[in-house]
Amino acid sequence: MIKKIKLFINRTKIVRNFYLKLAQREEKIQERIDCLAREVQTLKNRINIHQCKSIHVVFVCHSPSSWGSLESVYQTINEDTNFKVTVIAVPFRHSTFNDNELYDGGMAELLLKNGIDFVYGYDKHNKEWIDLQKLFPDYIFFQTPYDSQFPYIYSAAYVSLFAKICYVPYYGTLLYKGVVDKITHPVNYFKYVSFYFVPHEEEQKALVNKFLGILRQDQIVISGMPKIDYIMNDLPNKSSEWKRGLNSNVIRILWNTRWRTNEGNCHFFDYKDYFLNFTKVHPEVDFLFRPHPLSFQNFLKSGELSQAEYDDMILTYNQSPNAKIDFSNDYRNTVLTTDIFVSDMSSILYEFFMTGKPVIYTHRVDGFNDFASKLAVGFYWVRNQNELNEKLLMLLHGDDPLKPIRQKLIKELLLNSRVGASLLIKETLRKDFINSNT
Repeated sequence: MIKKIKLFINRTKIVRNFYLKLAQREEKIQERIDCLAREVQTLKNRINIHQCKSIHVVFVCHSPSSWGSLESVYQTINEDTNFKVTVIAVPFRHSTFNDNELYDGGMAELLLKNGIDFVYGYDKHNKEWIDLQKLFPDYIFFQTPYDSQFPYIYSAAYVSLFAKICYVPYYGTLLYKGVVDKITHPVNYFKYVSFYFVPHEEEQKALVNKFLGILRQDQIVISGMPKIDYIMNDLPNKSSEWKRGLNSNVIRILWNTRWRTNEGNCHFFDYKDYFLNFTKVHPEVDFLFRPHPLSFQNFLKSGELSQAEYDDMILTYNQSPNAKIDFSNDYRNTVLTTDIFVSDMSSILYEFFMTGKPVIYTHRVDGFNDFASKLAVGFYWVRNQNELNEKLLMLLHGDDPLKPIRQKLIKELLLNSRVGASLLIKETLRKDFINSNT
């Protein structure tokens, strides 16, 4: 028996050593492939420069709600004749759906609505994806850093072999630590990224430490935040999602929630009935609930919300004279026309904060990082329905004691660069394209 155990241990060691050597060989092969890819890319760029060809930038887009992070970048690059731009609309996978199910988030619909030329990246009839390599791109922007959402040919590892991957955070600036921070920064993705554009020095320092040995400091570029360009440029009011439009003399309240509860920071179930009751007794309010695009799908799948409860909620909102659920693709006009914003741990907190209007933060767990903690001084914190009711009534009466603090913080923490975030991003690409070929 002892001999058999020793034999098993020795064989285990042999297998372990074999896999170790195999992993080392795979790593060396990958390094050689990466080196060859860089050489091919450099040669391609030199040919383009010699032939005076445009710098080709591709935007791969699947999320309408995240388009705001890239729209001004797209516009700025598209207006420059030294560049060629291709926008690709694609479906995506997500854990809230079946493993192999592709979900159409409505990206093509949004691009059509805004008059932006694009290409469908996936042929659902033939079940074929456009091979990005055949477009001969120089730089590619993805909206999110999650390879699991797409097939291998859209993965960072594959795409980095023929183009430089660029990333602008879909959430604008990271406000949260812990699980959210870890999820939004997968190392296996960012080791293939060439440029990560961040809003401010504090976030750059955090990422330099996080990606030590993976991304150099010059790859993490402080650009400002394209996501808030629409606030800084005062986007003109267009169509309204509010039940009574934009001309009515009402106070508009927007409620936003996290899409899942397992992180402990979603307050959807804490206040879903409260707000419907609140709107009934306050006809002077126009109320809009904007759930995360994945919220209802996730709650129905998890069983936290039954189909009957969902149907009843939809019916109640439809019948209400002053409350509505906002399922639209673009939320920016809603942000600009909101008077009071109520939210839990959401990326939109910073965006709305920059409007200067009051923010009510529904607290459940401590997840703010150092930067968010500075902003949070200007939030009205509430922990239950009584506190929420108290703050809403105070603001409805015109009392806003934190307004001077918010105005001061906006001046101190304004993250857009002086030359404009999108212009700085474009110039970074142009300089890199030229410098990498001289």
